[in-house]
Amino acid sequence: MALMGAGMLFAEDGYIASTTNGTIYSINTGYKIKPTTGIYADFEFLARTADVFPGNKYQQFVFESTGRGTARFYINGSVGAGQLAWNFTTNALWTSTSVTMVPGTRYQMSVDAYTRTAWLDVEGTRRYNGSIPASAVVPNYTDTIKLFSNNSANGNAAMMKLYRFTITESGETVHDYVPAIKGGIVGMYDRTTGEFIYDVRNSPKEAFTYGGDILEVEDDAYIENTGAGAINTRFYLAPDAKVEVDYALVETLPLQARVFGADLGADLKGSFYINGSGNMSFGIGDEFKSWATSCATNLYRHRAVMDVENDKAYFITRFATNWTGSASGLGASITTTATRPIALFGNPNTTSAMTFTGTHYCKAKIYGFKCWKNGNLVHDYVPCVRGGIPGFKDLIDGAFVTSEAPADLRLGGKVVLFENEDGYISSSGNNYTTGYRYINTGYTVTPHTRVELDYAPADNYPASGYIGNHDWYLFEALGSNRFDTYFNKDGMGWCGCGLTWQKYNGVMPPNPATSKDVRRTAIVDNHTGFAGVITAGFTNVAANVTAATDSQTYGTLKLASNSAGSSGYGAIKIFGLKIYESGSLVRNYEPYVKDGVAGLRDTGTGGFIAASGRVAFTAGGNIASNDRSDAYLESSRTQAINTGYLMKGSQSRIECDFAYVDCTTNSTGTTNYQQRPFGQDTGGGLVYSMYINGSGQFRFGFGNGTTFNISGNVFGTADTVRHTAILDGKNSVAKLVTNGVTNSYDYSSFAHNNNSTWPMGIFATPNNQAATAWRNGSIMKLYSLRIYENDELLHEYIPYKKGNILGLYDTVDKVVKTDARNSATPFKIGGMGVEGVERWIVPPQNTKLTRRNKDSGGTLSANASGAVRYKWTKNGDDIEGGADGDLTVAWNRHGATDTYTVTPVYDVYGVETEGDPVSVTVESIPIGTSISIR
Repeated sequence: MALMGAGMLFAEDGYIASTTNGTIYSINTGYKIKPTTGIYADFEFLARTADVFPGNKYQQFVFESTGRGTARFYINGSVGAGQLAWNFTTNALWTSTSVTMVPGTRYQMSVDAYTRTAWLDVEGTRRYNGSIPASAVVPNYTDTIKLFSNNSANGNAAMMKLYRFTITESGETVHDYVPAIKGGIVGMYDRTTGEFIYDVRNSPKEAFTYGGDILEVEDDAYIENTGAGAINTRFYLAPDAKVEVDYALVETLPLQARVFGADLGADLKGSFYINGSGNMSFGIGDEFKSWATSCATNLYRHRAVMDVENDKAYFITRFATNWTGSASGLGASITTTATRPIALFGNPNTTSAMTFTGTHYCKAKIYGFKCWKNGNLVHDYVPCVRGGIPGFKDLIDGAFVTSEAPADLRLGGKVVLFENEDGYISSSGNNYTTGYRYINTGYTVTPHTRVELDYAPADNYPASGYIGNHDWYLFEALGSNRFDTYFNKDGMGWCGCGLTWQKYNGVMPPNPATSKDVRRTAIVDNHTGFAGVITAGFTNVAANVTAATDSQTYGTLKLASNSAGSSGYGAIKIFGLKIYESGSLVRNYEPYVKDGVAGLRDTGTGGFIAASGRVAFTAGGNIASNDRSDAYLESSRTQAINTGYLMKGSQSRIECDFAYVDCTTNSTGTTNYQQRPFGQDTGGGLVYSMYINGSGQFRFGFGNGTTFNISGNVFGTADTVRHTAILDGKNSVAKLVTNGVTNSYDYSSFAHNNNSTWPMGIFATPNNQAATAWRNGSIMKLYSLRIYENDELLHEYIPYKKGNILGLYDTVDKVVKTDARNSATPFKIGGMGVEGVERWIVPPQNTKLTRRNKDSGGTLSANASGAVRYKWTKNGDDIEGGADGDLTVAWNRHGATDTYTVTPVYDVYGVETEGDPVSVTVESIPIGTSISIR
């Protein structure tokens, strides 16, 4: 153990000090001395007792431990009065150092039972060496070490500054206490264990004064309530229950303030609160039975335990049980389970079932809350932040609980657990007059559908400015009946369960903007006739009505909008969506980013849904992603590619990797769909196409002559998800592959052995044989399209951009296909690479230049699929030019070898992203007449 030596300076050392007014101070270390224990103390007395209190010869104790013996450093008050002395044995043996205490003098003192040595330094100079006699016995003490006072803490209190106090065992340090401030409390911090100790009795937390360079220790993590921030614990008191709260009050509070509670109404009651006498008290029972305690309301940290199962209630500060209540009837009269959950920082307000609000609010810090059932820990709440909102995480089941008034909560102290926010997609940025953000799930609601939307208000959730009776929708499916959840200027409401249009204004939490970012689950269940909103596990409101009848019809479910998808856009964050049919889960959507688009992915089928018409939702939190951003060429229904290819019905296979951008309109922007990603569906010989039919379903058509044999209803509702459409004439099958799931249709019963007489189009279909007119244009992204004959690859089209030239590049015959319609609106290009791998169409080549090139130079050519421009360097330095991929380099008459590096730049959903660079060398030959490119 390293101790201070002579000549050291102490002026800036931190200390805690007791006063000289006779107040008794005591810090209980909780440690019991053993025969191998050593004690070291660094201290300074402020005054002599007789000087402050004339005639008083009480001793002053640096520390004391008793039981089977006495151990202490102190000032002797009788024989050898005023001298520093020590005890450490079972014997009535005390030893004076013969050093008289002088106020304001710094002392370091040590007694070690392991080495049986003792010493005293005065201002760094050794003034005493001693020992424990061989005949003296050091016992295992039964009482703990207390600082500043004797063991009874009712006399002999020291008027002292304490700089350090160390405990060793067999020469090894086990506790090293230094003065510190933690959570506004002055005490001692153990640098060995991290524990903080202080005077736990009923005195103000400012009891000790302090000075010097005192250590400031960050408080443990806590949630502090400053207002009406009651939190639902989800725990219901019962005969087999036990709860424990770790807390500290933060200010003088009104009587009846609840640290936790559930004691209103005709219900089983349980609370821990400030009673009418200003003491902390427990209340529990079928009738409110209170037990006053001897513990006054102070600002220290305590634990309060209410153990119904074992008929106990007690109050603990550190290791000391301050009070125990086991009055008859504490648990004996309890035979039922409560119907209202326990709240933290208050009582649940039973005067209104609208939301989990509270009464008797308590301004306090809560460091943790635990709940047991039948001896099993069922909830273990620790302070946590999720999405910037303070609350508690349950270490047992992972749930997050917070208040309906999160602005009244504050996270403080050293955050030992920070929960990353769950992934979400946000429609933030909407309002009722401009723009729209909604997702058409494509799922048709039935009389047996149940929807659970896990959501929170987004950043621009309207706090004011509500217009008339305008409704903002969380979700809706409109047919001849309505199925929805919404909010408006009056509050929130729902429709469904057989109701054609019924508003329940005010039933759900009013003006949810006051609790922005509070996460809830909105439920409408046609099957059972239930609707409700869940907040932190508590059902804020539940309505039970007649379930829907089988004769009622509904439309497809849309999120963050009304069913028309044209108004009522709810500014919300979506954390998840579950859809049930007759009680069985059929869709389990979780936030997901696919190819740069934020949407929802079904964990069961792998299906992906996103906003129609645009990349509308933003991603946040810990969201899953496929980390892909493949290159694509995007059309806007007015462009087309003429491949010139005539499909052979019994030999050809088309594989088209695509995604619709807007699948709700047709080629003229109205409804009835009919968008064609590829094919020719009008000329004779053979007609074929992949398309959206008039009902909004994916379809294939394939057949001889003008017969457009239509596939059955096997491919589902059209959406904006990425798919691979395969039309295989050789094997007589059509397939739609989505996230590894394949749906197939057998065409073997339809004749398709002819060859086409009109060419195949991409993005639209030709309307004449010359392909000078077009029909059924698509709003889509094409990632690639391949054409096979007898399983041999004939054409592979991938996105292409060279300067202002946009189109598709055939990697097989090296031909670029551009817009055959010469649309005033050009294609768009985005993403990077093909199928996740960059493909350089014409890679840069190492070049040799001779005198013959001195005027024209040479050209380095690069083209990475999907690149919008290029950046070049020469020997590591940026150079101008070559943004279109072609860079002219000059001959160097002196001869040189230069390294040029080209980096493609991509547009990945509006963000410029650099790809992998490629380097080439250019060698200038002083003489010679040939150019060699290799």
